[in-house]
Amino acid sequence: MSLSAVNMANANGCEHPNYRGTFVLVHGANHGAWCWRDVRAGLRTAGYQVFTPTLTGLGERSHQLSPDIHLQDHIDDVVNLILSEELENIVLVGHSYGGTVITGVCDALRDHINQVIFLDANTPKNGDATIPNLTPAGVERVLGEPLVDGYQVPPLPPTRLGIAPDDTANIEWLNRRLTPHPIATLSDPLQLRNGGCDDMHRTFILTTQKELLQPFALIRLEELEDDPGWDFRELLVGHDAMITAPCEVTDLLIELVSPENQA
Repeated sequence: MSLSAVNMANANGCEHPNYRGTFVLVHGANHGAWCWRDVRAGLRTAGYQVFTPTLTGLGERSHQLSPDIHLQDHIDDVVNLILSEELENIVLVGHSYGGTVITGVCDALRDHINQVIFLDANTPKNGDATIPNLTPAGVERVLGEPLVDGYQVPPLPPTRLGIAPDDTANIEWLNRRLTPHPIATLSDPLQLRNGGCDDMHRTFILTTQKELLQPFALIRLEELEDDPGWDFRELLVGHDAMITAPCEVTDLLIELVSPENQA
């Protein structure tokens, strides 16, 4: 149990006998901590301590958005959370672009992490960018609109994130919450000095049907499917699985950290 967990259990005489461990959940591009709302609640109800940092310039930190934000800033956001909260033996989860971020966090804080889970997330190697060969012109081709102010990537429509066209409640919620994303964080190459998440207890959860994946993502997925160093799971509920199927995601996360899966 981490020092912070001990303090949580003992501060002011409070008792938390059902404490089961700590999750750190890292969101993807254009999102924020808000996207983990229901998964966070489910994990806490099950007895887990849960942290959901918002990366610089996104979500409720959108007022900090600037062209000077780079991938290392987002890695530092999570590293500093873990250090400042004195967290140990954590389960680190990244969604989408968050997979690049948590790979960098693993590289920096390997000894603090018990398990790492990639939820339909990037799994980059040293020197890889989140989106290979990303350019402003490429963004415009994909989205049909230019960068905002020359450096902000507009969010994809919710239906392209796996939200059903008739799910009007979630479509409206995402349209209210999604924010532009600094392009440099998506094009910066990831610099690893300690092997990233290599040789760690790591799991990839596929939530997008393979035929909908970008070619570079499909190639990487096929690589890790054949890699015995990865546990591979499928939960085909759409890319934004924490929104479309929060109960199923919560249940799977709890299953993955159960004692029988720790061998």
